Amino acid sequence: SLKDKKLPKEDPDFWVKPWVPQVELLAHPAVQAGLTHCGFGGCLEFISAGVPIVAFPHFVDQPGNAVEMEKRKIA
Repeated sequence: SLKDKKLPKEDPDFWVKPWVPQVELLAHPAVQAGLTHCGFGGCLEFISAGVPIVAFPHFVDQPGNAVEMEKRKIA
């Protein structure tokens, strides 16, 4: 089951934390893409940083935001 799956704690290619300073992280030159639920604020941060988005929307505005970004070739 998915509940039994764990994210890697130590991996040189991934930074797995419960919280990260997203604006600063997206500005780092090593960041090549990011996973987001596509909340409006997060979308703006990704767009401003020019970082490709892997969309994982859940509810409210997120699915629509993901669709719009895909239509506009942002995600």
